[in-house]
Amino acid sequence: MLTTVLTSPDYATAAEYVADQAIELTAVTACMDSELHTVWLDGAAATVWHAYNDVDTGDWILDREPAGEAQRWIEEQLLHVLDRLASPDTSIEYSHNPGRVEDDLKALGELEAVKLAALRALTGGDPVATDKLIRKEMDALRTRIGLLARLRAVNLNQAYGSDRGAQAEASRALGVTRESARRAMDAADTYADRARAGAEKAPQTDLWN
Repeated sequence: MLTTVLTSPDYATAAEYVADQAIELTAVTACMDSELHTVWLDGAAATVWHAYNDVDTGDWILDREPAGEAQRWIEEQLLHVLDRLASPDTSIEYSHNPGRVEDDLKALGELEAVKLAALRALTGGDPVATDKLIRKEMDALRTRIGLLARLRAVNLNQAYGSDRGAQAEASRALGVTRESARRAMDAADTYADRARAGAEKAPQTDLWN
């Protein structure tokens, strides 16, 4: 839960209330506008501190909240950073400012520190238990990707059919190789085959006992 610690007419007073062990997230702060914001992380307490300037009153407001809640808005502030890192070879900003990638990687590292603090708060700092939570999220993403790949295949097969030349037509329309089009169009059958094969291996147990 977010807690407003204090409101002060000057930044220095607000900053004095931040926990001594908290570390300023300088790269995250820079992405937000360092003249109006400062963000700190107390990793041991899994707490994020955020001082920001109210442009209407000119006062500085200091908030404190759990890392698990703060990570959501911090990630939103870094969406442009994450987009650039996801496709670095197409980033115009990287082409004009090659050093920007290091700034972005630092911001990503600070976001990861917030996320790990949140996870470790749930696991008591146990690295194996923390890894289990991360893998659970990865499995959920793989499941989602598998379903989207199947949906894409259904769409392409309905659009281009299964007659001879369908894959070639799809590859031209999508601007991809014929092999890529074939894999995309086969994904629905691949998903179904995997589901059926897995069902055959399901343990034969009595669900009611």
